[in-house]
Amino acid sequence: MKTLGFLLIGLLQLWGSGNPCANSIDDKCNIKVAFDYAAEDLRVKFTNFSEGEYDQIVWNFGDGTSSLEENPIHEYNKTGSYLFCLQVSNKCIEKCEDKFCAQVYVFNPCE
Repeated sequence: MKTLGFLLIGLLQLWGSGNPCANSIDDKCNIKVAFDYAAEDLRVKFTNFSEGEYDQIVWNFGDGTSSLEENPIHEYNKTGSYLFCLQVSNKCIEKCEDKFCAQVYVFNPCE
């Protein structure tokens, strides 16, 4: 039975503990938000250039909608100025997040 015990321990070490944070390289927050966007009429292409070890990304478009995509394309419903935000975070490091907001103006050429 000793062989079985060593086998189980070896398998647990091989598969890890099941904790996604167990293999975190560093427990210092090194996240820096960076992005670009391009607007054409009501459609905006958002591009994430954030740096650091993040595992979650949230775009809030300022019109009540959001996205978890890395580089979303969003179409607004009407002409206006919208405050959008990008937030990136690392759930394995407490209070490790960065957020930046900016304004985008979109318009409907048919109005």
